[in-house]
Amino acid sequence: MGYQIVDIPERHFLVNEVTIKDHHTSTWKPITDAAFSYLKQFADEAGVALKNETKLYPDDPSDVSLAEVRFWPGYRLADNADIRAIKSKIASTQVRPTSDLAKVDFKVVTLPKQKGAIAFHDAKVDSDGDGKSWGALWAALEGDQDWAMNSQQHLVYSMVRDGDRPEVGYDIVIPVIPKQ
Repeated sequence: MGYQIVDIPERHFLVNEVTIKDHHTSTWKPITDAAFSYLKQFADEAGVALKNETKLYPDDPSDVSLAEVRFWPGYRLADNADIRAIKSKIASTQVRPTSDLAKVDFKVVTLPKQKGAIAFHDAKVDSDGDGKSWGALWAALEGDQDWAMNSQQHLVYSMVRDGDRPEVGYDIVIPVIPKQ
């Protein structure tokens, strides 16, 4: 899999934390769709501008030892977003779940400036049902002579490119550090 090592600026995300139980056999899509729906409702009501659709993974969904994983569907916020105002609006949100698929647990997540391995996942060409895109990037990084996954900042994510929609494709981002 082709990938690039790039400098990634500090980024802020508005996310809705969900927990996926039995994550190896359950279907993620309805849960993800509900979580995104609540975020859009909140953004509309609070006047928060959303940018790129993003899926952040604070827990490793490929870890078979975990009974459940946290998953953060969300959106990148503008670089100049008023984070304090957004957090205040989260505290007073009137958005309530309409189903038991996903809860309303909004938060702002800030990722520091860092190096990252980025690969484009083309939704029209690549199969994502079994995680081949992520697996291919991890395998490629394992063979990299100069870079390794940053275990201190292990939060990986996928993000739709500016102007694209999820069905077009998205970037897969893994934080990296130089190998010792």
